[in-house]
Amino acid sequence: MKFLALVLAFVFGFFGAIALWHLPKGLTTPSSVGIGRIESNSLASTNTQAFEANGIQMEIQVPYSVLSIPEKTLSLDTIVPVSILIVNNTQTPIQFGFESLVPELFDSHGQALQRQEVVDRDVRNRAAICSIVEPRSSRRFNSFIKLYWANNKLQLTGNNKPGSFWYFDALQTETYQLRFTYNSPGGEVSCLDPETQQIRRIEGLRAAQSATTFVPLQIVQPLLIDSNTVEVDGIQFEILIPNRVLTIPANKPNATTPVSLGLRITNNTQQAVRFTRFDTVIPQLFKSDGTELKRDGGRNWTSMPTVSDCPLLQPGETAIFGLDARLFWRNNKLQLEWFDGFGGTWFFDDIKPGTYQIGMGYTNWVSEHIRMYDPEIKTLRPLTDLWKGAGLTPLVEIRLVQQ
Repeated sequence: MKFLALVLAFVFGFFGAIALWHLPKGLTTPSSVGIGRIESNSLASTNTQAFEANGIQMEIQVPYSVLSIPEKTLSLDTIVPVSILIVNNTQTPIQFGFESLVPELFDSHGQALQRQEVVDRDVRNRAAICSIVEPRSSRRFNSFIKLYWANNKLQLTGNNKPGSFWYFDALQTETYQLRFTYNSPGGEVSCLDPETQQIRRIEGLRAAQSATTFVPLQIVQPLLIDSNTVEVDGIQFEILIPNRVLTIPANKPNATTPVSLGLRITNNTQQAVRFTRFDTVIPQLFKSDGTELKRDGGRNWTSMPTVSDCPLLQPGETAIFGLDARLFWRNNKLQLEWFDGFGGTWFFDDIKPGTYQIGMGYTNWVSEHIRMYDPEIKTLRPLTDLWKGAGLTPLVEIRLVQQ
């Protein structure tokens, strides 16, 4: 029972705080102030990192704060998921429309970068979709931001409503601060009911303004010796996928295509650092248009992590965390599936032939001190010097082809 409690605490720790938060010098979050799919949630988040103004609480989560500059000569981007939670702690409903979220980006000197917005002519006069946040309830907004080259300039872009996108131009290798502001005028709105597809009038909405806290985005060059590698605070993360052209197996029972996929971690610091492969190594897969594929799966049971799953790397040493992956068919849908070695099976679903971008992420925000099972002494043993942080490798292109 003690070990089960330890494992549960360990897992929840990984998925708890996944973003870094602080304000750039000279900036404050105002008392008054996106991009994708909205999900409804009940009651407010208790995340102490969230910011609340006038009864409206907002929280931003960006799992990777270090973005590697993509290769200019290739059609590759650096893509990172973004999740924004808005909580209505007032007694009046508010409108949470796509257009209500506005990104702001500041450089290392505290200067705001000018935001550009491109709106499709056919979408400009289209009614907003009705999206109401009732009192004491919340909604989450999931999408992504993308770092890419356009007109020989490095841009950060995202979309906050269908048919439009925003971007910040001419980024450099430095640390920026990103936040989203929210402004809804309240009163009466006319919007499109997504169920009836009819225009609906809603009255009595509260005027609402708020903002997320700032999240740092560090723009770095990939290592010159290897464009598959990024370095975060002296720790190198390299995606390992030697075969970039994957043959789709026949849609028959037991027909599979093995996929060699892994993450190499190298300690380039002057100190010994420990890493764990338990729930830290996460593949990311994107379509050619930048859409992230949903990762699914889970565990029916958990194999006991041991001290061997947490190698201590001396300066210059390397560890490889490999995933047992394969392509195969399930219910007439092609899946990229992998096993994590701890009883978990995870997959990307309904994959089609074509070109994708794949990256490997390492995320660990738990304590630097953990306890793991040691089979030699048959009990838990304390381990120290666990590396805290997150790294995302540059995305590499893979192709799925028919036999």
